[in-house]
Amino acid sequence: MNKIFGQASGIISQCPQRRPRAANAVVRGLVPGLVVFALALATAAPARAGSKLDIAKELDCLAVNIYWEAAFEPDAGKFGVAHTTVNRRNDPRWPDTICGVVFEPKAFSWTVTHPKRRPCKSDKCQTAWEQSRIVANKVYYGLDKGRDLWRGVTYYHADYVHKKVQKAWQRRLVEYLQVGRHIFYRPSYKDIKG
Repeated sequence: MNKIFGQASGIISQCPQRRPRAANAVVRGLVPGLVVFALALATAAPARAGSKLDIAKELDCLAVNIYWEAAFEPDAGKFGVAHTTVNRRNDPRWPDTICGVVFEPKAFSWTVTHPKRRPCKSDKCQTAWEQSRIVANKVYYGLDKGRDLWRGVTYYHADYVHKKVQKAWQRRLVEYLQVGRHIFYRPSYKDIKG
């Protein structure tokens, strides 16, 4: 396990920088009947040159984030963290790579306090790491059945976070769901365009 996580922790310095979104480029030049299919692929798949190395880095970033944010939370909480991360990647307000989202300054508390921290060596931690990798793969490839539940969720915090943060977020976000210790938020209806 340490060998696997050691590789994942090495990605911090190798995270891809922001790149132009590829979704519009995918659609250009297609016949109208294929546009819907192309858009589905563009939003489900990573918006970058999909080399195996890029995909492996993205999966590692997602798994590491799931682990440090929700390792010992219920499975639904792990999926919530994963979908929040991917939803941010798909939103133009955030970087267009998962690594960019995870390591954006102050986006996730663990990256500020302990960016190179490794999981403990106990069986419980190793199991949590493997579960995080499984969830990362399912969410990354769109294989989880509950993905519609997390549509639009771009923020969450632990229930023990100071009330001032909660109130600041509630001005522009709507509390959506609590799973374990995490409270998830969506944009308020007036901010949703569509």
